[in-house]
Amino acid sequence: MTGHAERISRALDDIKTWLRAHGGDEIVENLAPGCSEYDLTRTEEALGFGLPVELRELWLRHNGQCQEACSFFPYLPYLDLLSVEEAAAAHRVVLDLYITGGMNILGDPDILDEPLLPEEMTTHWLPVAREGFHFLLVQADTGRVFEAYKDGPSLVADNIATLLEDYSGQLQAGNYVVDEDGSLTTPDDCSSDAPLTDERSPEQLWREGLHSEAISRYSVLNGVGIAEAMKALRTLEE
Repeated sequence: MTGHAERISRALDDIKTWLRAHGGDEIVENLAPGCSEYDLTRTEEALGFGLPVELRELWLRHNGQCQEACSFFPYLPYLDLLSVEEAAAAHRVVLDLYITGGMNILGDPDILDEPLLPEEMTTHWLPVAREGFHFLLVQADTGRVFEAYKDGPSLVADNIATLLEDYSGQLQAGNYVVDEDGSLTTPDDCSSDAPLTDERSPEQLWREGLHSEAISRYSVLNGVGIAEAMKALRTLEE
């Protein structure tokens, strides 16, 4: 097993173990079985570009979800994990939305306040999770993970393995609970009287170097996406 595969496997196992121990069996059972190497190769041929190794490993373990609305990515928020087939189909939606029409953000460096990175000036975007027009995108050339919703992609994680490890860390830190319906939510929103495990503010957590926890808490408290939360908290370093 490669280092990438080991990281993906360990993070997924940790996440599923936590979910089962806290009443999230439905979320775990909703994860679909893995796809085949043939499925991945066929998708690469259809897309015309290769898939990052971490993304391949994720789909080999779990090829999306069996049903929608039982989200595996609650903190981004409530995005459904896509199968490789769904991702390939949604690739065209992303191109239509961000490049050839709609918001027409990518490919037009003058439309945003900040200049686009070279990796953002490409069509090699592959959705890995979505809810409507809110996407979690992987830049296929670099493997980096971006959130895209209304204002173009913003960096979330260096790769899928890091994203899953961050997810696992947030579960272990008590940033999420399973509610009575079997869905993940925050302690603040849970219908039970479960107390917060950490009452520090996002700013306090950030200054203490607990960046993942700070970003998650800021996002929840202010109703913004991960990318916007990260940008706001980084102003503390200025």
